[in-house]
Amino acid sequence: MLRSGLAETGLRDAISRPADIETRHGMVRFSLAGDAASIMLPVDTRDGARGFESTPSLAISEITYPVDGRPVCYVTVTCTNKPLETVFAEFVSDILGRIERGEPSRCALTDSLREFRDLLLARDDAVPDEEICGLAGELRLLNHLLDLSPNAWRAWQGPLRGRHDFTAGNHAIEVKATRARNSDRLTISSIDQLDPPAGGDLHLFRVTFEDVAGGPVSIASLAETAFERSDDAPAIRSILDRAGCPDPYVPVWNRLKFRMVSEVLYAVTGDFPRISAPSFVGGKLPHGVEGLSYEIDLAKARDCRLSADALNATLQEVCTCLSPD
Repeated sequence: MLRSGLAETGLRDAISRPADIETRHGMVRFSLAGDAASIMLPVDTRDGARGFESTPSLAISEITYPVDGRPVCYVTVTCTNKPLETVFAEFVSDILGRIERGEPSRCALTDSLREFRDLLLARDDAVPDEEICGLAGELRLLNHLLDLSPNAWRAWQGPLRGRHDFTAGNHAIEVKATRARNSDRLTISSIDQLDPPAGGDLHLFRVTFEDVAGGPVSIASLAETAFERSDDAPAIRSILDRAGCPDPYVPVWNRLKFRMVSEVLYAVTGDFPRISAPSFVGGKLPHGVEGLSYEIDLAKARDCRLSADALNATLQEVCTCLSPD
């Protein structure tokens, strides 16, 4: 309905036509740019799109467009996920129905977003539990480092394809986050994940979360803390983007809430359970084996477990290696 109506106008890269619904700030309009269909809701310029966040399936933005010689402020909502176009058309109809019943544009959009939230999160948008938990673990360690130095975000290398999650000088830290309180088993994803940097040392930071409805720990809360503590919030946003989380406040990254259970730092030394290249003949995987993942049992690494004081000292060493601008 939405797409076919727009195509009739012949205008595919600009405002296509007004809807037959008027608000106190002007007519609701439809647009079609390329294959992206949008609804444009006129709003007070003092409000604009303030308070609305885009999602992986909906782009929400603010534009000013001239109508009859005067500028009109619009909140534009665009479907960015083609398989959801049918749901989006129902979503648009719901917004229009609310406006016809007298709701202001912003209120209508808010209520429809709440009503259609689950339907507009496509299956492909869903972030696996393990990814949410893993990112929460890295953000938790990042915030510990930022407590010591506001430029400690420079050590965060995992999302930038670094071999280890955090690296500074000849120090490296690998983060493992779990939601299983009573399990000491961790999955190691490659043969070199527990190899220290050349001439340096490696530690493993294990953080355990517990799922709690409405819990105090989430991707949004951890990211917000990092933004506040760092000397370059945009740099952290860029790293989050590289981690696949361009917006840490969207629902798909915050559907899990946690409570902190424990944090432990291990020294990955000779007694730490691991597989490394020297474990194989010639220091290489057997012919035809392209990759290796395996499990370790931290119950066998109790002698490598460090005290809270040693944890703080290790993080301080990492921060000392970071050069300020």
